[in-house]
Amino acid sequence: MTNQPSHPDFEMVPVGSYDFLQLDKVTFGPGTSKDLSDEIGRLNCSLPFFITSGPAGTRLIDDAGFAPSGKVELGTAPWPDAHGVARVVDALKAADVDVVVTVGGEGAIATAKGAILALARDTGHFPAHVVLPTDVTGQPFSPVVSMRDTASGSWTGTSNPFVTPSLVILDARLSENTDDDTWLAGAALSIQQAVETVSAPNHQPATDATALEALRLLAMQAADSVGAGASREAARQQCLLAGWLAAFGMANITLGLSDALSREIGARYNRHPGDVAAVILPKVMAMLLPGTPSRQARVASALAAAGDGRGENAPALEAPPAVYELMRALGRPDRLRDLGITEADLPTLAGNRPEILSVLREAL
Repeated sequence: MTNQPSHPDFEMVPVGSYDFLQLDKVTFGPGTSKDLSDEIGRLNCSLPFFITSGPAGTRLIDDAGFAPSGKVELGTAPWPDAHGVARVVDALKAADVDVVVTVGGEGAIATAKGAILALARDTGHFPAHVVLPTDVTGQPFSPVVSMRDTASGSWTGTSNPFVTPSLVILDARLSENTDDDTWLAGAALSIQQAVETVSAPNHQPATDATALEALRLLAMQAADSVGAGASREAARQQCLLAGWLAAFGMANITLGLSDALSREIGARYNRHPGDVAAVILPKVMAMLLPGTPSRQARVASALAAAGDGRGENAPALEAPPAVYELMRALGRPDRLRDLGITEADLPTLAGNRPEILSVLREAL
């Protein structure tokens, strides 16, 4: 009998556990938001309070004939801050609310989660939460609540499973007015989440499968999801699904250096973390390649399956350049200096850690 070479991913039988979020249901497809009223009834709720950013929420309220118990309109910035959270909390306390409905992007969803957590700390009650995202984001599928301090530019995060929405509706038609730049920045952030999920030290079969499919979808669909082409709506729907799949394992894995740097730098310079990820991720992948070859080979193969010409057995060393090329194809920033960062800023951003300083210099 001929001995078959062992594959490094199968040298050990996986052992672990998978914790499911509080999320009860995800519906997806163009036009599925028309069922919002029925879905709110399914939650045994009748007093929806809307948090919106952009016109999609207003149109949704008008089309469905809602009489919301209250509404707060937020800006489209990707970062929540204490002022926005406090404004939402005050409005929630002043209204009769049994379900919060958030229609908006990364920042609006994060603000809603922060407000729901603050409200629960004051009242002991978590209202139901329904989210209809208007950009590519993992926010609805994450138990993390993040906040940007507008004075210092620092960001903080905490985790609570009860801020995870009860229902998420992924309807590409709600993204009609989301500008292409914001949309692609969200796609870049989801690419980072997927890559770091695959490379996480506590990765597992379920998170591998969903993250790799997210990469494949984003590589195939993101470029077609912008502009005025006939395939725009269908491609945006696929990107929304990819955002879900990239974040599927968020409660079960530990994201790495690229995620931490992207959020820290994004908060400090008030830039979308996806634009920072576009610059940082390939450099971090290259630095970590010697310790993660089998993981990065999977990333390379997923991108190859999306048709980048490398072949489905692409080696690990092709993963960092493949991700770099994908970010450039999406028109994301190429260097940290494009984000307003200077050489003098790097030691502080690196926390005086030599290996991180080296990565940042490479990215400058």
